[in-house]
Amino acid sequence: METDGDLNPDTDDLPLRANTSHILVRHYALDLSVHFDKKIISGSVVLFLEPRSAGGPKTEDDVGSEAGHCARQRPDNDGTAFESPAEGSRSSGSADAEDFTLVLDCCDLDVSRVEEVDVDSVSALLGFPPKVASEDTSASSRAAFIQHLLSMPSARWREKHRLFSLCGRGPGARNAGSLGFQTDRWSLQVRKAGVKSPQSFPRIIRIHYATRPLGGSVRWTKDQDNRECVYTAGSPINNRALFPCQEPPVAMSTWQARVRAPSDCVVLMSGDDQAAPAENGDTHFLIWNYYVTMPMPASTFTLAVGHWRQVPAETPSAPGKEAEGGVDCSGPTAELVSGLRNSTGEVVRGSPHQTGRDEASGSDAAFCHSSLGDQELSLTDYSGMVDDGISCSHGDYPCRFAERSAWSQRVVPHRVFSPVCLLQKAQMGVLKLLPQCLAAAHAVLGVHPFPRLDVLIVPAGFSSLGMARPRHLGPSGSDRKGTAFPLAL
Repeated sequence: METDGDLNPDTDDLPLRANTSHILVRHYALDLSVHFDKKIISGSVVLFLEPRSAGGPKTEDDVGSEAGHCARQRPDNDGTAFESPAEGSRSSGSADAEDFTLVLDCCDLDVSRVEEVDVDSVSALLGFPPKVASEDTSASSRAAFIQHLLSMPSARWREKHRLFSLCGRGPGARNAGSLGFQTDRWSLQVRKAGVKSPQSFPRIIRIHYATRPLGGSVRWTKDQDNRECVYTAGSPINNRALFPCQEPPVAMSTWQARVRAPSDCVVLMSGDDQAAPAENGDTHFLIWNYYVTMPMPASTFTLAVGHWRQVPAETPSAPGKEAEGGVDCSGPTAELVSGLRNSTGEVVRGSPHQTGRDEASGSDAAFCHSSLGDQELSLTDYSGMVDDGISCSHGDYPCRFAERSAWSQRVVPHRVFSPVCLLQKAQMGVLKLLPQCLAAAHAVLGVHPFPRLDVLIVPAGFSSLGMARPRHLGPSGSDRKGTAFPLAL
């Protein structure tokens, strides 16, 4: 077998270490801070776990993932079923050869601590059955609470999201202490002493970590205005250098993220709704909150933080002169799309960032809404094809295909962000083209699977859009397609 040191992420299929045949991550709750001075993102991620049925049927993805993981394990002299620590790894706590190990896919992350979250404090606060004297009964009660949370129907997604937030901010378990963990180049391995099965493993754990400046999942660079920015840049290692995750195709999960960034920055993510930044005390940071309600692969998580501005519908005054320390952005203009008809639409201004910071209204004030009355943008009308009894074959989540209004929404709310020096070019070359592109996609494919669209113009040198060339699924089942901008959720 090829060793870790011989793997080249640009040419080789990545190893899948996550043991998804035993346990699945159903939800990620990230709490991150962006540090441009250190070129790192630090914070924590809370994992909501669900063990898979013992002895249940395994998919081809499960078998490939488990085979790849088991082939990597070898006992140490003391019988621990972990690899020998690699350079830069860190181990905590004692291990037993029979203890169950949660294995996550990760790379280039500095993990400092892993802890079990105190579920009892949250469940008691919500009026769930209180903790009782028996530890076995208490553990069963905790598992029942988490299973209740994970199985809540999509019609109650707002309540479910609130419970995820409360649990994610819960304290560490008082009696459990820190969980043992170990890292190697491609994985994070977590265990709890005495736990022998995934059914007995903690259902909610928190991982404290920081990215590395050279981690391959994000790119630290400067935009066309010569100002610092960072974004997920279609990496061949997906997001495993941004947060510990599960990458086998069977792993589908929802997520929510709380991101702290300098107050003069904009934070864009692939969430269901646009974020309204909130003050972070007396600091010079703002907090941005995003979430998704549709389970998706962890590789679809996208993040961008920079000094961008929303492209307005009208021509900005004195373009290019507002950039601080900007560079000369002269070059090809919008002649390539000069023949396109101007689409109707308007922008209702929000904050100076034009990102909808009116928290009280919670409206889509910053979006450009093209008129749905423009018949030239509509080639097909699907509104008559929907009935109230429509159903899909996927799992239960708020699905746009079951919404009558979504079938006639040819152009979803959309925004374009760019450096200041490119606002006019982005307005003529991208913003005016989007409504026609969205309407054409709707005419051919039907309902837009996402409720909104953010398009970000990134600096030159963008490594990949995830579609540069076909990447096959390797023997281990690894998907080599990276995350992509535009932010299309």
